[in-house]
Amino acid sequence: MSIKLITLKSTQTLIGELDCTKDNEVVIKQPVQVIVQPTKEGPVMGFAPFLEFAEEFKKGITISMDNVLAVQLLFVN
Repeated sequence: MSIKLITLKSTQTLIGELDCTKDNEVVIKQPVQVIVQPTKEGPVMGFAPFLEFAEEFKKGITISMDNVLAVQLLFVN
């Protein structure tokens, strides 16, 4: 299992278990979205489930690599 940070071209950033099964697609399981909220004291970061009510949330959401800006490794087990 590898937990990765994926940034989409739409500027959304997700964290989840990522599988690169095909050259042009990635599958992310149980993703959470990274949310940065500006405040008077400075930016605050939070997390929210991404499409948690979608049927694919647990089995994996398929995203085309055409929509991906960057992928970074966070954790390997």
